Amino acid sequence: MFTFLKNQFAQIPQYNATLFLCSIFLSAFTLISFSFPVSFDLESLDKLIISEATVHGVDIDLRVKFFYRMLFFGMGLIVFYFLLLKTILSKIGILKSQINFLFILSTLGTCSVITSILGTNSHSFSSLSITLFIFITGIQTIDHQFNIKGKLFSHPTFLGLISSQSFILYFAIAFFLGHEKFVQNNFISIFSFSFLFFFLSYQFLNRYKKIPLRRINLLLLPLPLIPLVGFLTIESVIYLKLNKGIYIDHKLFFGGLFFLSSSLFYAWIYFKKTNYSTNQSFKYIWGPSVILCFVFLSSYFPIIAQKKELYELANPANSVMNVFQFKQIPLIDFMSSHMLAEQWYGYLYALVFGYTGKLDFLVYEFMNIIPFVFLLYYFLNQLFLNPILSVFFILCFPFLGFVFFPNIFLALIMFFIIEKAINTTNPKTYFSVFAGITLLIVWRLDTGITALMSSLFFIPIMGFVSVKKIYLKDILKGFLLFLISILVLLGIAIIIRSPEYIWDNFQCALHYVTANQAHGYKSLSNNFPQQFYIYHVLFPAIAGISILYIIYSLWKNKTGKIFSQQQILFLKSSLFLFFIFISNAQRGLVRHGFAEGSEVYILSVFFVALSLLIIFLSKNKKLHKQFPIFYLSLFIFFVSFKFFHYKISETTLEKSVSKNTFLQLSPTFNKNLFDSRVIMDNNFSNYHYKDLKSFMDKNLSEEQTFLDFSNTPMLYFYCNKNIPGYFNQNLQNTVDDFLQLELIKNISPEEVPLVIFSNYPPNWFDATDNIPNVMRYYLVAEYIFKHYEPFGIINHRSIWIAKSSKHKFDDSKFLEKDTLISKPQYYNYQLSAGHIADFHIKNPFEFTENILTKSFNSSLIGKDTVTLKLNNSVPELHHCWLSVEFDKALPNKVEVLLNNSEDENMGRFSFDSKNSKSDIYMLRLSNHYLWHSGETKSLQIIKPKDIGIKEVSILKDTRIEN
Repeated sequence: MFTFLKNQFAQIPQYNATLFLCSIFLSAFTLISFSFPVSFDLESLDKLIISEATVHGVDIDLRVKFFYRMLFFGMGLIVFYFLLLKTILSKIGILKSQINFLFILSTLGTCSVITSILGTNSHSFSSLSITLFIFITGIQTIDHQFNIKGKLFSHPTFLGLISSQSFILYFAIAFFLGHEKFVQNNFISIFSFSFLFFFLSYQFLNRYKKIPLRRINLLLLPLPLIPLVGFLTIESVIYLKLNKGIYIDHKLFFGGLFFLSSSLFYAWIYFKKTNYSTNQSFKYIWGPSVILCFVFLSSYFPIIAQKKELYELANPANSVMNVFQFKQIPLIDFMSSHMLAEQWYGYLYALVFGYTGKLDFLVYEFMNIIPFVFLLYYFLNQLFLNPILSVFFILCFPFLGFVFFPNIFLALIMFFIIEKAINTTNPKTYFSVFAGITLLIVWRLDTGITALMSSLFFIPIMGFVSVKKIYLKDILKGFLLFLISILVLLGIAIIIRSPEYIWDNFQCALHYVTANQAHGYKSLSNNFPQQFYIYHVLFPAIAGISILYIIYSLWKNKTGKIFSQQQILFLKSSLFLFFIFISNAQRGLVRHGFAEGSEVYILSVFFVALSLLIIFLSKNKKLHKQFPIFYLSLFIFFVSFKFFHYKISETTLEKSVSKNTFLQLSPTFNKNLFDSRVIMDNNFSNYHYKDLKSFMDKNLSEEQTFLDFSNTPMLYFYCNKNIPGYFNQNLQNTVDDFLQLELIKNISPEEVPLVIFSNYPPNWFDATDNIPNVMRYYLVAEYIFKHYEPFGIINHRSIWIAKSSKHKFDDSKFLEKDTLISKPQYYNYQLSAGHIADFHIKNPFEFTENILTKSFNSSLIGKDTVTLKLNNSVPELHHCWLSVEFDKALPNKVEVLLNNSEDENMGRFSFDSKNSKSDIYMLRLSNHYLWHSGETKSLQIIKPKDIGIKEVSILKDTRIEN
């Protein structure tokens, strides 16, 4: 038996690896198709055994038998499929290009089966791989059986072309008949029928009508317009319905628009005399069209449900409101955390449909996917010089958004811009380098900073290892052009606003983006498994060693020119991606990462960089092996090192064929039902903002607004009010004293007569990261305490009104009173009280004025309580610090109590000992609401008995008038 199998393997040795992989794929697909889902329910007992498994009805023997049955049956299937494929392929004489394509297809298909086993449904691509596998072998069999001359129709390039045409046709069928159950459940059947239709049509037109293939391709070139026409159709129908009150059936509209665009296209090619080759037409037309189909099917939904979130959504929503209602300019007048990346699609929507104060613009959020997938498509084309494989990768790689972290991957744009600048080396191309980095920063802050740092690493190294010389004068001239452009834009901004205004807002932005201390967690992880050290130690070490190796290899090539252009591209792109990984690692070191149950911020594009290096090290120059190595490396790395649960139940391709927007298009577009793009949740609005908006509409003028101190900035959008500050999330982004003072400058009781002080009862947003807003934003809180007073509870939020307001706020509707704010509050400064004092010693507060100082002697030793009586003027201070100096280091916690004349507690502080040469501690007395009542008559300090107090001081903060 073994001799027989050995002889079978030896007969076609050049195909053994391919046939073996194909056999694994077919066996895995067979097993998962006929064996899953599996049940281990206990039906009967062979022996009377009452156990945990019996109680829950689980058959343990069945589970064990299933394991071994799958193992040995799978091994037998592999041998069976290998012998079957060997017999078939040896008889039909399959082309080398086809056997290579089968190898790639089997690699992708096997990974898709494994993905399904891991719990992420990828059945559609597994079935698609099997279908293409059958088609390839079937077509080659027909060619061989009937001795048809010319193998073009069985060539992978041609098969890739008609596969793309079939996917586009599926898009059209889903558009027209998506509501039919047959379409919803039979993607593979529709694709197969379309594939056969196009294949037979090509055969008929070419062989029997003698029409050249290029002419057929040219005649079919309007088909790539289908996804764009489909999108424009839906948007046009909605526009006419919402803005003009006209309803047109979307199917009729699609037919008319496609006929018009096709006619214009044919007229254009008639006069232009365009004649694309198959490769060119696929690369520039068919491939991008398939990608658009994929994006529209998987991510575009013209009708969406209201997002029930009041924090992150404020960035795009408030941006659109600021621009179209309050006529503000992005970056100049306001800033959102993620810059234009979360704004531009809202502006586009409002420009087309008009601004209505609704969340309809969110239906265009999917557009952020488009630059990512097309950059990836371009990148893969550069690497593997095969657009068909690039499209396959984008459609079928199951963990695309995790391995190619989209926001950070966009920084790779700078790699291509720098490469062009080095190759052409003139001031204009270097201008594009500086402009590109700036635009990426404006696009999205983390993307731009990553691109900036990566470029600063990459460019000098290229100057060292590049064959082409980099001229410093060209860089300087390019920078001069860039600087002139920036000065022109700055001049325009100054003309529109004012120099002081621009400078103040620039300082605000700078303070925000440089405040890692404000955003970081105390610990990088809640626990420290081995994967934590792999991500934070091993991966960076691999990246550092790889960078050194790549630099050495490129330098070696410069002296000896031993590598091909493609190998150099693998090295350079790997190098730049490693720099992206290192530059972006700071995000996982500040906040996002293991502490939040996500490692993608740390990982970013590390696996991509390492996989490219592996291809180079393999020294394999054959495409049909490079691509599988790349695909398998990414897949294996992700599956092996993924730590936190992959929370997606199905791949993007599966979603695009099972849950795409067209499946419910006809019912949705019923003219009697369709009246909005966002399905509002009345319960959500009634709970969170409906009454609050009515209250503001009744009591505030159009020019007046409110201050959100509850950290729910979406209330500005829902209540249709201007934001009194530079940031869309104006409280959370107010990260230091400078920004608090800038925010206070924009607040006056006349223009901002109302404050949403807190959620009621308080929640996580009132104490982000367990730091109370009153403690974190103490200057703003104290300003509120001085100028505003509690009014009542509306929509589960504590509302305060200006004390000096001449307007009588209407409280005819019953308002629940805030009973929490009048209770003594507890603020735990922990180690920060010591650090505040250290900061004050190193950087004396010029804005403080000593109001009260009392020294103590050693008689306090042995007492655990010290009481400091306050004179009448101290409780009148609205902004003050408490400073306590001990005679030696503290061993543990100290408490400070605020007491009234009857020794009743009005508030409490605590702080922990610190390791420092100084034994001085400082905390903010006036961030207690009850302090501002003026009834605090004494401070009670509870300390260890063996520790004495040298001095207690109260310092007036003069930055804000009292």
